[in-house]
Amino acid sequence: MPDDHLDELQLYRWIIKHIGSGIIAIDSHEKILLANPAALKMLNLPSGYPIQGRKYSEVLSVCGIDSSDSPVLRALQQGTTFRRVIVQRQPYIFEADIIPIYNAAGELTGVVDIFQDRAETIRYQQALQEANSRLAETMNHYLKQRDILQWLFDASPVAIISIDKTGLVTNANQTFVRYLGLRSPRDIIGRHYDLVCQMMDIDYEDSICVRALRGENISNQQLMRLGRNFIISGNALRHPYTGEIIGSIAVAMDIEEKVRLEKELLRMEAEKQQLERQKLASKLELVKSVLDIIPVPIVLFDSTGHAIHANTETTRVFGYDHQEYGLHIDEIIRKYIHPDDHLPESYITLALQTGQKPPVHRKRIFARDGRVVHALSTNTPIRDKNNRVIGVLSITSDLSRHMELEELRQISQFVMENTNNGIIMLNDRLQITVFNQAAEKICGIPAYQAVGQRCGQVFDFLEEEFLPVKSFREDREYHDVELDVVFHGEPRTILCDTYIIKNDLSEKTGVILLFRDFTEQKKLEQAAREREKMAVVGQMSAGIAHEIRNPLTVIKGFAQMLQMKYQQPEIKEYASLILTECESAIKVLHDFLQVARPKQPELMPTDINSLVADMATIIASQAFLQGVTVYFQPAVSLPESMVDPGLIKQVLLNLCRNALEALEEIADRGVLHLSTYLDQKRNMNCIVIKDNGPGIPAEAMSRVGMPFFTTKPQGTGLGISISRAIIESHGGEITCQSSPNRGTVFTICLPARRE
Repeated sequence: MPDDHLDELQLYRWIIKHIGSGIIAIDSHEKILLANPAALKMLNLPSGYPIQGRKYSEVLSVCGIDSSDSPVLRALQQGTTFRRVIVQRQPYIFEADIIPIYNAAGELTGVVDIFQDRAETIRYQQALQEANSRLAETMNHYLKQRDILQWLFDASPVAIISIDKTGLVTNANQTFVRYLGLRSPRDIIGRHYDLVCQMMDIDYEDSICVRALRGENISNQQLMRLGRNFIISGNALRHPYTGEIIGSIAVAMDIEEKVRLEKELLRMEAEKQQLERQKLASKLELVKSVLDIIPVPIVLFDSTGHAIHANTETTRVFGYDHQEYGLHIDEIIRKYIHPDDHLPESYITLALQTGQKPPVHRKRIFARDGRVVHALSTNTPIRDKNNRVIGVLSITSDLSRHMELEELRQISQFVMENTNNGIIMLNDRLQITVFNQAAEKICGIPAYQAVGQRCGQVFDFLEEEFLPVKSFREDREYHDVELDVVFHGEPRTILCDTYIIKNDLSEKTGVILLFRDFTEQKKLEQAAREREKMAVVGQMSAGIAHEIRNPLTVIKGFAQMLQMKYQQPEIKEYASLILTECESAIKVLHDFLQVARPKQPELMPTDINSLVADMATIIASQAFLQGVTVYFQPAVSLPESMVDPGLIKQVLLNLCRNALEALEEIADRGVLHLSTYLDQKRNMNCIVIKDNGPGIPAEAMSRVGMPFFTTKPQGTGLGISISRAIIESHGGEITCQSSPNRGTVFTICLPARRE
């Protein structure tokens, strides 16, 4: 083949490969001879797909296309040329030219299908057609609306004029020019607005259109123009895209007839009201006569707020006659009502304006004699047959007696809530009606849990044993009754009085229990008695010790001489016995003096937990020999105390030995329990020594701690007395609780150091 033919063939191949249209060539047997890359892409086949040599219908099947309606196969079968055939293959819309190929003998040898995607072009053409259609509809609608608006503009009874930004009149309707006395809008359209202002005798710069040009928004302004009343509004006209002011428009409504009718209606309404007042005048006299016989202060106000009648009871209570009360409500308030009770708007005025009954209110009224009368006012609107408010009936109640009772109630309430005495009141059904703060504090019960309940539901004892219940049922009052009670597990002593409540018919309606917590006072009195006893002991001890110590010293000296001088066994035995008894007597005298005049403690900061722990270790060895178990339960955290550790250990040793001696009667079952805790209320470190021994008899409890009182055969009766003196010298206290067969508890409380 010549070279020029080869070059031309290569050019054709390059064009077929790079052209944007798809090209497929098939032979007479439907086998594909050629398919360029664009054809593969539009058939959704990969670029290297082996399409050549395959049947055209098979390829269509692979692409999901039905080959039965293929124009390419029809062209091959019929030898027909198809031009600009539209074939839809989603997402493509193909425009194809299908051309049969003949050989030199005129035989059909194949078909070439040249196709390209026309989807975007077709969609654009459709969108353009739709846009043109909508634009045509819009223009038709606009033209119709413009014609309608122009007709409305010309036929409107409202005067309308518009100007451009240079001041030239651009439009005006027939109504506007009629007010100017002109025949047609053409007489002023295109002329300067200053001419129109001259015709209306107004200043150009102050005109509505010019003000609107300056950006003002004028709305419903009532003005006089051409001798008539108008409501005028004006607005600027702005460019729809730039917002620039391009002109202004003014609209004026003639309200001259409306103003005239309003004045006429007001005149007619005034005449009607005058007639109604004349009709009411005769009825009013009858009403006044009725009001004068009512024994309650009443003032009648008319629709303007003036007092037109004050009944005779008003004069009697406040001292003012009818003429002095015949004022407007505002003047009455200023002259007769206390300044602190003035309201922004009186309730009389409020009732007249709203037609509603205002709330009942309290006020203070100055009487003629200088008294300040506390009153309660009720104001009721009065309506005519047409339901219009024509006045107010003001009824005033004297609250003086009520105020006295209220003041007495408040004083009683204050006393009840601030007294240290507990107050409990029961009604005739024996339900608690009053439970004051002191009662809450003493009983440990909040009032809300007590009020409304019966006594047996509140307290831990039988209702019949409750003193006020007993007093109510016996109809007898009790005074200065001392009771030992337990409130929430805490023993207390209270001093009680009861008072029966009776009504005017001497019928019982309730009972009051007045009580106070006597516990601490009783303890103080007991401590005072103990101090008095110890003071007497101290005075006696000094003399007794002096009188006894000297003879004992002489006896002891002679006994020692006998031991040294005589060698007879019998004499030595007697002398030794005398010395032993003298030492015992001298020790008793020493302990006795220590009770009366205890040693001054040497105070130092001390950890109470450590001190008690040391003593528990010391006691545990002796307790082990007796079969007694010793426990120590220290508080988690205790502040230090300023004490003399040696003296405190002496006290603990004394009390623990007493406990061990008491536990000798319990074989292998004795328990001695030591513990500490902080009494935060009193800021005291407390040490508890508890045993499960036989306890102290009830008749002996009051004598525990008295000098020389003991329940032990070999005891001196001074151990607890010495311990009490030591603890009290530290500013503390020691208490004892015991019950037969339930053990004994000694509690030592020492002041804690403050941080």
